[in-house]
Amino acid sequence: MLILESFLLTVGQIIREYIIFAILFAFLMLYIRYKAGKRNNIGCFFFYLYLVIIYGATILSRVGTEKVITEDFLGIKQLFQNPWYIVSFIENIFMFVLFGILFVIAFYGVRVQCLKGALFVSLSVELLQGIFHLGEAQIIDLCSNVLGAFLGWIVMNKIYLWKWRKNHSSGK
Repeated sequence: MLILESFLLTVGQIIREYIIFAILFAFLMLYIRYKAGKRNNIGCFFFYLYLVIIYGATILSRVGTEKVITEDFLGIKQLFQNPWYIVSFIENIFMFVLFGILFVIAFYGVRVQCLKGALFVSLSVELLQGIFHLGEAQIIDLCSNVLGAFLGWIVMNKIYLWKWRKNHSSGK
């Protein structure tokens, strides 16, 4: 419960600090999609808001004094030696479960597209952390983020499958 509470407090702080920027960014992205002839929906709006929250929590809210890359750049040794890294691993999974859910809602994404998107966002976060000295750039974070997106994708597909079966069994 402590992990979820810590994660929600961080998200709440990021939302308070970057809400105006996030809303403007989401509207800009919807406008670009509209001009490109893409379908506009509320799912895309929330997905773009979520992206700003991700970058806000991992890049914008940090001060450039932390380590860049540790001697354990994979992060596996630290995961089993320090309980904080286990909490961080689980937080990364939670953070990207919502990515998978919103990706499917916004773009009706198939698994490969969702995982590619999660990998791209996660890789960009890790590279930015490494370049600007904003945290520890580790491979294990990439893996936990993609795992979280995959779990979110599974959740949404189970929900869609359940709704489809419900509609087709009742004769609609």
